[in-house]
Amino acid sequence: MTRTPRLSHRLLLKHSEEFLASLSSTETRGTYGRALKEFLRWQQATVPAFSGIDDVVKYRKYLEKKKKLSPASVATYLTALRRLCEHLVTSGMMRSNPVNGVRCTQA
Repeated sequence: MTRTPRLSHRLLLKHSEEFLASLSSTETRGTYGRALKEFLRWQQATVPAFSGIDDVVKYRKYLEKKKKLSPASVATYLTALRRLCEHLVTSGMMRSNPVNGVRCTQA
């Protein structure tokens, strides 16, 4: 099994800006922008470099337990991260999307 490369905060920030700029819908750009801002804040404070599914699971637990977000909100945050990771796969920064293997837990 191939391991996801470790992506630094700076690299994630750069690619999240590119990804958000590529979205045509202002509303989607705003929603995803807020969600990705939270992810980047968490990532910078928690893990030195994003490295895949284990980090996604930690982030989901953070959203559920620390932020106490509803399942619908957690799903939105993970969707934004999933779409960013799709962008990273397309750009060759990742081989596969680690968010695809993570689902929201039910309250």
